Amino acid sequence: MPDELRARVAGDLRPVRPFLPPWLRALLLVPAAALAWAVAPAVFGVRSDLTAIGPLLAWGGSLLQLAIAAMVIAAAFREAVPGEQVPRTIAAALLASGFLITVALAVATDAVSPEPVPRTETLAAWWFCWESAVRAGAPLVLLLAVLLARGLPMRPALAGALSGMGAGTAIDGGWRLYCSYSNPTHVILSHGGAVLALTVAGVAVTVAVDRLRQKSR
Repeated sequence: MPDELRARVAGDLRPVRPFLPPWLRALLLVPAAALAWAVAPAVFGVRSDLTAIGPLLAWGGSLLQLAIAAMVIAAAFREAVPGEQVPRTIAAALLASGFLITVALAVATDAVSPEPVPRTETLAAWWFCWESAVRAGAPLVLLLAVLLARGLPMRPALAGALSGMGAGTAIDGGWRLYCSYSNPTHVILSHGGAVLALTVAGVAVTVAVDRLRQKSR
């Protein structure tokens, strides 16, 4: 390297603050995820059959979703650090776990507290839960996309999918405490559909923010 170029590079160097470990960054995001988790029961109240479901399945299941959301978000932050990418098999398992826990809790809830009279699923009921959950999770998805852009995700689509799945899992953990439908069809299609929609939104927003960051540089 020519001495002149070496001197110019050396004169342009500035110290930077290293990133915190991914798990610690995710831990700092737990209050934001918990706030998204608490939106539905805080605003709309809790479902009438909460006693029949029992605290372990009701609150314990929802807190498990919040814990899974934190792990998935931690994996997303790890994706933002070059050289520390999450193995594809682990990423796929984390993405699947966010959706499968929604399905498992829906089936378990229906088993212990089935609806006395099966209700016909209406488009209005489906749309209300789906749209409300997506709207509640959108701010968290956007926040995660901005934080991921501060790093250098080599696979922004995967990082966005992980962040979106984490946000969706956190939202569903609170939404199931409010929604009185025990019918697994409603929960899987509406609530699970919202989780998948937030995952897709995470991909779209993270990729878009990453491209804007690259252009600005």
